[in-house]
Amino acid sequence: MRKPVRNLLLVVGGCALVLLLVETSRLMWVGSTDLTVEFVITDADTGQPLNGAEIVVTSRGGFYEGDNRLRAKGVREEEFILKTDANGAAEYVCRDSMCHGQSSPLGLNDTFAVYMPHWNITVKALGYSSTALPHLEQFMRSAERTGPRRSKVVVPIALHRDAS
Repeated sequence: MRKPVRNLLLVVGGCALVLLLVETSRLMWVGSTDLTVEFVITDADTGQPLNGAEIVVTSRGGFYEGDNRLRAKGVREEEFILKTDANGAAEYVCRDSMCHGQSSPLGLNDTFAVYMPHWNITVKALGYSSTALPHLEQFMRSAERTGPRRSKVVVPIALHRDAS
């Protein structure tokens, strides 16, 4: 009776060891994704969305097609403005953004990160103090896959009412 228990423990232990070795081996990869950057602008006190807020983006390119566009124009930066809708949201799609991660053979320990565009952000809304966001790197690991070669990151920004 002791021998079958020992054999069973050896088989279970061996399987666990093989599973551990397989799962801890990882494949590192680099690819591209169409990254949707969604800004959600709200009132800092009430949390209500701000319709019509302006997001002024000064782009210096980055690891997406915007960098190629700037080079083709022969400029270092460009500016564009996004306006929020009734939900306080505005978005921009960065085509072919560089992404990277690690995949384990069984898919139990996959990672995913997208390089954020090199943008300086200023947000303005009537009756509110403007606010600046010097970069988006803090959101690099917040991006989520939304489909094949598609991902999204949400950038929440709360504005405070003017003191006057």
